[in-house]
Amino acid sequence: MKNQCYILFLLLWTIAACGKISNEVIVLPQAVKSDIWLLEDQSDQKIAGKPGGGVATAEFKEEGSKTHTELSGDGTYAKVIWNPGDSFEMITYNSSTGKYPYTVYTTSAGGEVADFSYGSTLTIAPFYCVYPTISKVTQYGGTCAFGVTIPITQTATAGSISPGSNVSFCRTNTQNSDFHFLNSGSFVKFSLSGSAVSSVTSVTFKGPNTMAGDCIMMVEEDGTPVVTNEIYFPGDVKSNQVTLTGSFQTGVDYYLTVIPGTQDGFTMTFSDGTNSKTLVSNKTLSLNRSIISDLGTIDIGSDLIDDNKNAILYVQATSGKTPVSIAVISEGFKQEELSDFEMLAKSGIDMMFSVEPFKTYKEYFNVWILKVPSNESGSSITDGSGTVITPKDTYFESRWGSETYTDMTANLDKVLAFVSNNCPDVVNGIHTGSEVATLMIINDTRYGGICHSYTNSRCLGMVPYVYSGRTISWNYPNKEAANESTMSGGTRTVTNAEKTALGISQGDWRNIMLHEFGGHGFSRLLDEYWYEGYKSATTAITSHSYTVPFGLNISATYNDPPWQSALLDNLSTLESINPLYSRIGVYHGGDVSIFNRWRSEKISCMMDNRRYFSTWQRILIVKRILDIAGETFNLNTFFSKDDPTDPLRDIVSSATYGSVTEKIPMKVMPMLPEPVMHEE
Repeated sequence: MKNQCYILFLLLWTIAACGKISNEVIVLPQAVKSDIWLLEDQSDQKIAGKPGGGVATAEFKEEGSKTHTELSGDGTYAKVIWNPGDSFEMITYNSSTGKYPYTVYTTSAGGEVADFSYGSTLTIAPFYCVYPTISKVTQYGGTCAFGVTIPITQTATAGSISPGSNVSFCRTNTQNSDFHFLNSGSFVKFSLSGSAVSSVTSVTFKGPNTMAGDCIMMVEEDGTPVVTNEIYFPGDVKSNQVTLTGSFQTGVDYYLTVIPGTQDGFTMTFSDGTNSKTLVSNKTLSLNRSIISDLGTIDIGSDLIDDNKNAILYVQATSGKTPVSIAVISEGFKQEELSDFEMLAKSGIDMMFSVEPFKTYKEYFNVWILKVPSNESGSSITDGSGTVITPKDTYFESRWGSETYTDMTANLDKVLAFVSNNCPDVVNGIHTGSEVATLMIINDTRYGGICHSYTNSRCLGMVPYVYSGRTISWNYPNKEAANESTMSGGTRTVTNAEKTALGISQGDWRNIMLHEFGGHGFSRLLDEYWYEGYKSATTAITSHSYTVPFGLNISATYNDPPWQSALLDNLSTLESINPLYSRIGVYHGGDVSIFNRWRSEKISCMMDNRRYFSTWQRILIVKRILDIAGETFNLNTFFSKDDPTDPLRDIVSSATYGSVTEKIPMKVMPMLPEPVMHEE
């Protein structure tokens, strides 16, 4: 047996190259080459079982099983059918030799219950049966991890699924008894209407996260199969889309098999081989194992021509004298990829407006999704110091280092000109281009993210589609000030128990978006994390006196911080309203400095990208919203609407101890650079 060792590397946190201050220690990032999600394939240890065979019976006993190689039923409940010629592989593990003996079962008859013949015997239980086959295998977390494939291209079959697409599993302690299989995949059902249906030859279902291709199946203690795209074998091919090919009819049910998981929005593209039409949905799909998600009937109309609308009003203001305008712009998306950008833009904006106080004050916003194609996908790669070494022909000339991101930038003048000329709220004279908070979503999966902010209200949050939507995590610092009020006492080590009590921030590229654009960009907040270096003592922070103040969430003094009168002077009253307000205080550390800067709560989005802004941050955000909208901020009104809940600490429960999903390692990443400040 080959021992797998998985080590979570906590990278040293990096600091922006701009705005260096005397007495500041700069810690540069260290690149980590190993991939904690990568497994070592042990398929070279697979061997045939001993000579000798027999017959076993296989069926599906799982309640609610809807599909296998064929569907049979009325569409609400479908029986599981084996087809003649179906086969599956049985494998076991010999820990003394490190070998994986296996055999193949085949049926000639098919049916709901079928007899399968096998050609060799296995001697060490338990036995794992996988349909249709096992491509790769290894030991992971004390169990077998199997490489399986959900086909990226599937065959359209009226009322059924593509043969071989439903990966299924059975664990048994005997080789020739009745086998009860469980579905491992999830299923999407739809039907079509419109006169263009008869010309359709392919339907592509696409989401922001992986849904097909090579993936890994593991097994829970109760025998339930878990298919995951979070970890993988070398050479695995993954896709965030599934394409059904064939002929299509109106009023007929079609099915797609996909990897279980959540898709926050999706697109469906209907093509005749020459022309195509793409429909974009912001609906979140929870694609659960062995469950059919019914999309209903989709009307594709009379032609396969896209409505190439380049300015989409996604959120419309219904309150305030003036709308609070946001522009979301595309970068590194070719013409044929702009529907992907629209899907990601809607997903990111939906997430931001699920977080307080944006959730409560959504009615004040206009959000424009502005599409512009690039000639190439992705973003240019620099040497980490601004010099491009691998250019990409993209519209806004975005670029940053392959292993660093402090030099992340774009053609900022071109961004302003584009928003000024294409955002309807600017064209119609409601705002200037500088007054429209701008979010750039970049079609590049490298880790990165930064905000370019100005002394006035102008901002650009740059956020790539990091790791293709895969789960990533951020940590609380390992060291903090030993004394909250002064530097006396130096630093102390933060215990794992203290970190656990704060919750481990786990999310995806949208968490970066919330921090860089929602926090730095629109809300004009400074970072609240720190390094072990520190900034010099001062009585004021320069950005507090900008035309539009920046960084009021950070104080340069322990006594009388900016949140004193609004929060600290009223703390007992607030705690009587909701005990969660007891988290408010004066905490040492922030603005990338372990000493001489203070924050109002222990942790927030501006610390580790969690989907929570502190109470003082929420006040600052609401003040900014109402100021732009032409309304007056009132503290009592704010608290009457406020929700101090941090979902990570107060709502979300942890995974079941010992479950397969809990064993999947988290990619722990460093914080991203400070905002880059510009004069204007």
